[in-house]
Amino acid sequence: MKKKYVWTISLFFFLFHQIAIKYNFSNPLLDSWLDPLLFIPVLIGGIEIFLKSLCDDFTLKPIFIYSFATVSVILFEIIIPSYDNRFTSDLLDGFAIFTGTWIYLKSY
Repeated sequence: MKKKYVWTISLFFFLFHQIAIKYNFSNPLLDSWLDPLLFIPVLIGGIEIFLKSLCDDFTLKPIFIYSFATVSVILFEIIIPSYDNRFTSDLLDGFAIFTGTWIYLKSY
């Protein structure tokens, strides 16, 4: 599946989930896993699509994407929860972030 399609599907599910939360639909499994899973495909996919519109042969290297995912896990699952009680440290979210990264990178 092309990266553009992965981005579109991920963005659709992310927005659908946020709208569902706004209207008080809650599912513990989706609330815990869906946003971290879709984080990299939505963010990096959007950036890559935008930059490809400016330069046709632009592609982000996998090492950059994995590095971004690693920094995101360290920041959002380790550092921020240790300073702010509103956030919890859940390393399974880190697993979800890396799963989303892997899915995005396996698309061509």
